[in-house]
Amino acid sequence: RWAGWLGVLPMLLIAPEHPQSGDMKVTVLDVGQGLSVVVQTAAHTLLYDAGARYSAQADAGGRIVLPYLQGAGVRHLDGFVVSHNDTDHSGGMTTVLEQMSVDWLASSLPAHVELAGNFDRMKCFAGQSWTWDGVDFEMLNPVFESYDDSNIADNNRSCVLQVTSASGNLLLTGDIQKEIELALVEKYARQLKSNVLVVPHHGSKTSSSAGFIAAVQ
Repeated sequence: RWAGWLGVLPMLLIAPEHPQSGDMKVTVLDVGQGLSVVVQTAAHTLLYDAGARYSAQADAGGRIVLPYLQGAGVRHLDGFVVSHNDTDHSGGMTTVLEQMSVDWLASSLPAHVELAGNFDRMKCFAGQSWTWDGVDFEMLNPVFESYDDSNIADNNRSCVLQVTSASGNLLLTGDIQKEIELALVEKYARQLKSNVLVVPHHGSKTSSSAGFIAAVQ
């Protein structure tokens, strides 16, 4: 029996692998109706959305996101982006913030949404950019002026994030619809080209217009 425990010991000492400098590991979590994506670089971790809220007692943050992060050896989020206020994207947010250390949260959430925790809170807006371990992150939407326009739907104010690594790039689009897709094509043109696209609005007929898909290629 003791020999058996000694045989198991090496399994407990295996540390999860991390990407090399310049590369990234992207995990799209299966949260059902909703979205949650983990982007890891050599020494940093970003969470984009946290899935849905199922009930007063349960959400994707506690049921799926946190168990995945813990299993991957992640004890701290360097950044957390919540694309917009729809519950299938933000429903697990509170649980993640309560149980995981977070440096900053960027979102298009309305100012009246109260969030508890010790982290920097900011609006996401086009032009924000940063680099972690040789991997570039750039926010493409929303334009900052959109926060003053009450006629813009939450979906169209989704934080759109492009992540570029040495091996390829990723485009995260939240729930943007055709009018914002067109605006992105007009503004960014060939920059939208990406190796991986998480389709806007879960593949809804309101989104994934032909011009946008052609630009992303």
